[in-house]
Amino acid sequence: MSWLNKGLCLCSILLSLAACSQDKKLPQGTRVSVLEDYEAENAALQQKKISSLPQAMINTSWAQNSINPQHIVGNIKASAALKELWSENFGSGINKRDIILAAPVISNDRIFVMDSKGLVSAFALKNGKRLWENNLKAKNVGGFKDTKSRASGLAVDGKLLFATTGFGGVFAMDVQTGKSMWRRIMESPIRIAPTVTTNMLIIQTVDNTIYALDKNSGQELWKFSVAHEDTVIAGGASPAYDAGENIVIAGFSNGEIVVLNATVGTPLWSSMLVANKQVSSSTDINTIGAAPIVENGVIYAISNSNSMLALDMRSGDKIWEKEIGSMQNMLMVGNYLFVISNRNILYAVEKNDGDIVWTLDIKQYLHDGDDNGKILVYAAPPLMLNGSIFLAFSNGKVLKIDAINGNVVAKTDLGMDISNGLIAVKEHVVAVSDDADVIVFK
Repeated sequence: MSWLNKGLCLCSILLSLAACSQDKKLPQGTRVSVLEDYEAENAALQQKKISSLPQAMINTSWAQNSINPQHIVGNIKASAALKELWSENFGSGINKRDIILAAPVISNDRIFVMDSKGLVSAFALKNGKRLWENNLKAKNVGGFKDTKSRASGLAVDGKLLFATTGFGGVFAMDVQTGKSMWRRIMESPIRIAPTVTTNMLIIQTVDNTIYALDKNSGQELWKFSVAHEDTVIAGGASPAYDAGENIVIAGFSNGEIVVLNATVGTPLWSSMLVANKQVSSSTDINTIGAAPIVENGVIYAISNSNSMLALDMRSGDKIWEKEIGSMQNMLMVGNYLFVISNRNILYAVEKNDGDIVWTLDIKQYLHDGDDNGKILVYAAPPLMLNGSIFLAFSNGKVLKIDAINGNVVAKTDLGMDISNGLIAVKEHVVAVSDDADVIVFK
């Protein structure tokens, strides 16, 4: 072909393209969001059912945040009537200055609680008899006095009860008498409940440092740090521990999850839990506030910035990921994960592939109808009792939800504000009110 013919051909192509651009028509159809709301709505249209759930089992203790170091709660056998058996006050409640981050723990028929001033109390599970109390203070031990989180977390193991405080204190007490066995003041405030293992107490401070302490003496075994965030949300993710692989899994306020060798604290791998589409995040804070779960070589984690995923425990390879964000602990039961998102949607997710089975929009249940939305109400982590999901709200309302299909089957009002949700031991259900009352239902 001659250069002239080539030029004419090129001109013809350019003219055709110009004509096309002038006649260009916008695509027809409906625009849809690719963010979490659309995924929830799409899942709702294809609402499926859970195939099966494990049998409900009687739980004998609730020793730490999310029940055990793996953070696997399961299906618990307990009375679903929520009929109050007894209630007792244990000190100072929530106010403008102080909050209660510490949820109750239960072991050997004893309930351990901590009020907003750092007063730790023990009660008999069956009748509410007060057994002892111990006031944990920063006074005369240094520390940080004005952090609004003096009651950060509790964990119990054998003969020892452990407490972490906002003034940086770590305390070990005798479970029978409340007598202090040892104490240690860290270099930074603590707003996260401790994790207790066979021989260690794992502590995480607000400056993103993990400490492994000998649980019998408080002696430091190792520590590990990642970059510190200037802005953090109160609370945080208690580290998980896998005894079989001897690893610690920690989530930090910068959105990073790190897997560490539990013996020496050496990092094995890390991953950032940050959604690709940052516009989908409810805030600009990437923190991991929900405790990671570890089971059968897989780690399940979720961040505030809309990243929920499953990771291979040994390599860190991503198995699946969903754009769901939450600060609340996930509930694992059998082959399913239940999570309440930052957008107030309850999800049932298949743990093997991340498929959403059903969703429930709970926004309509957040208010009483007479507060005109002026009172902040939020949902606590879900709990499964006898195959039904119990979702407690901070205003004391509790939804009973059919775990198979996500339908609400009942609604209960406990008549008190509760911020830490519900736990269950020996067919008793336990709650702590914002006024520092411990209530047991049977």
